[in-house]
Amino acid sequence: MTATAVQDERVVQVDYSRFDLLLAAIPIALLSGVLSSVLLPISQAAGLVVGAVTAAVIVAYSMYELVRLDSPAAEQSHVFGDVPQTG
Repeated sequence: MTATAVQDERVVQVDYSRFDLLLAAIPIALLSGVLSSVLLPISQAAGLVVGAVTAAVIVAYSMYELVRLDSPAAEQSHVFGDVPQTG
């Protein structure tokens, strides 16, 4: 008698947030700068600068735009010191 076990194949779907994707993009930008210095006829310092500038743009975007969009300032502007508009 042979016993066969059938395992359910479960599909795990992971929903990554915008912040997770931005955190993953930072090392990718740095590595692309190093890789560009290997593949292109530029110095390693120039490749690192390209990668660092790209990573800095990603960090600046995440700090300014995404945090601003997710902040409750639009709904509760009076809490942050702004005078609510009346009438």
